[in-house]
Amino acid sequence: MYHLANECYNNGKGTEKNLEKALYWYQKAAESGYTDAMFNLAVCYIKGKGTEVNLEKANYWYQKAAMQYKQIMRSFLKHLIIHQV
Repeated sequence: MYHLANECYNNGKGTEKNLEKALYWYQKAAESGYTDAMFNLAVCYIKGKGTEVNLEKANYWYQKAAMQYKQIMRSFLKHLIIHQV
């Protein structure tokens, strides 16, 4: 879902660029827990790409992405500590 949104519809690889479809697939991927999609969805809402500017939705998705990244970094740091890398 994410790659369909990002590569195809956002960047126009293999198909015509279509920001509305990119937004749709970012939304699907974000709702499935894909962190990069959450971030890109927030960017769409803050810049009005494929939709009207919506700062509330942008903030919501930025916060969800930040929480996901925070959890990923905690796990990574825990791994480093355990394995003394």
